Amino acid sequence: MQVLAGTSRTGCEFAAAHAEVVFTAQPELAGAQQLYRELKGLLPRYGRYGGQLKIMPGVMPIVADSAAEAQALYRQLQDLVQPEVSLSLLADIAGGTDLLAYDLDGPLPELPVTNSGGAAGANC
Repeated sequence: MQVLAGTSRTGCEFAAAHAEVVFTAQPELAGAQQLYRELKGLLPRYGRYGGQLKIMPGVMPIVADSAAEAQALYRQLQDLVQPEVSLSLLADIAGGTDLLAYDLDGPLPELPVTNSGGAAGANC
């Protein structure tokens, strides 16, 4: 089974040609719907149809008795994230730049132009 994580232009073309599953984390419903249409729209180019590719959205449900309680739980979870973990995730987006060498409260260094880690929120 071919599974792809990410939705860069190159990734979408690869998925349309070969993958059975694409995992993506879209931050908003409208973007997720657009990605779905675009990705499924690429399939005929490779002699494939919509049912041959499944799209798995990444979600993190926060369940509580009220929206306020859910927000509080979300904030509590965010407070548990260590700065080093956040910097590691940001480093992926920054093309692998090691950000641990920079002041946590300072400005970001000049970063290279990259497609790295740009899957979330990106569309084909």
